[in-house]
Amino acid sequence: MEIEKLREGRRIDKHQPRRYEERQLRLQTNKELKKPFKLTPKFDSYTKFNTKRENIIKEIIHNKLIKPPSKSGTYQDQKYMDKTKHYAFHQKFSHTTNEYVMAKDLLERLARTPNLDDPVVISVSTKDLLIRKVLLDPGSSADVIFLPTFKKMQLNDKVLQPFSGELVRFFGKRVLVTEFAELDPQTDQETRPTPINDLPKVRISNNKSQTTNVVSALSAGYEDQIAKLLQANADLFAWTPADMPGIDPEVVSHRLALYPKAQPVKQKKRHLGQEKTDAAIKETQKLLSVGFISEIHFTSWLVNVVMVKKNSSKWRMCVDFTDLSKACPKDSYPLPCIDKLVDNTSGYKILSFMDAYLGFNQILMHPADEDKTAFIREHENFCYKVMPFGIKNAGATYQHLMDKIFQKQIGRNMEVYVDDMVVKSKNEENHLSDLKEVFEQLRKYNMRLNLEKCTFWVQRGKFLGFLLTHRGIEANPNKCNAVI
Repeated sequence: MEIEKLREGRRIDKHQPRRYEERQLRLQTNKELKKPFKLTPKFDSYTKFNTKRENIIKEIIHNKLIKPPSKSGTYQDQKYMDKTKHYAFHQKFSHTTNEYVMAKDLLERLARTPNLDDPVVISVSTKDLLIRKVLLDPGSSADVIFLPTFKKMQLNDKVLQPFSGELVRFFGKRVLVTEFAELDPQTDQETRPTPINDLPKVRISNNKSQTTNVVSALSAGYEDQIAKLLQANADLFAWTPADMPGIDPEVVSHRLALYPKAQPVKQKKRHLGQEKTDAAIKETQKLLSVGFISEIHFTSWLVNVVMVKKNSSKWRMCVDFTDLSKACPKDSYPLPCIDKLVDNTSGYKILSFMDAYLGFNQILMHPADEDKTAFIREHENFCYKVMPFGIKNAGATYQHLMDKIFQKQIGRNMEVYVDDMVVKSKNEENHLSDLKEVFEQLRKYNMRLNLEKCTFWVQRGKFLGFLLTHRGIEANPNKCNAVI
């Protein structure tokens, strides 16, 4: 027995150091694993995004811009894991996406290596105006025109210059380039258009002040013809409100349809300053003298006037029809599409721009609705006999009238948007006949034009904010300078 115990003791002593060393090694390894692991950022600075990194990561994975990673294993005891923090990339808890270094490195790498084919959206600050989203079109590195296309464009071969180099196609194929040219969309013989501001005046009557704008660069013979045409139709131009006969009520009149449950509103009189009061009395006397308004004693609707100072330091009287507009349903008469009008007008050689004289006031109010337009002056109440500016559905009523007057001309030799009119022609001979046709329609319906705002026989002009020429739609230099 003693010999067996001795052998057993030697056997234990023989294996004890190895077990001890293994145990110590395991303890040391566990201590190292328990140490917090920190990743080192790969970039010195990081791009500041206008949204959280977590949202960007989700969007990247959703659009499959990168391969989504597999879920990582359990690297922390679930008992001590912070369930309030979630990492969207690995879909694990214990920390957020914004805190994870690998997410920051991933987004920074994508931000520093953008795809040139993707759209670029930036924000632009111009003076006091902030444009939050501006789409930039980087375009291509070179505009390629094949030689047969170049010849069909009938361009001068002298613009071609020798060149030695290569262009890389989409799939990496290289194309040898022998010549290049810097082309302007416009020909060398024509100058760039600019908005027409000051034009020569043409007298259309014996009165020296009664003139209109006509372009000076007219072909031989047409200058006298356009002057005679305007002089023969001088009665179609109004110089004062008294010169307007008004549209026949049988043709059109402005009606106010009220909701069945709408209740009349009488506003309390607002006290204006002395300067505004004097200006309101003066403007009211003007309207009263030309028959646009009349005095009223008993009315269910009554509103105040608002005096607004214009850039010329003069006062403009506006009537507050807010309560009346709320009680009236909207007229769904369709207005023309501005883009379509501009496209249909561009490309014509000769243009004439016309504007009605106080266009809205040429339409009469329906007698049953005159009392609804009543407004307060200092010591009296008045109502409108003509359609005032700012009243509900005035634009729809006016457009309906214009469509009725020029139903045979719109789309063929004329375009109309509310009170903006343009006569278009392919050549000078047709333009004379087109103007005569338009003048006949104006006389038939007793509509009058504002001679000071009309411009006849031009090759370019502004229509609905666009600069139109026979080439098409051009960039308006005034708007470009305002942005620059």
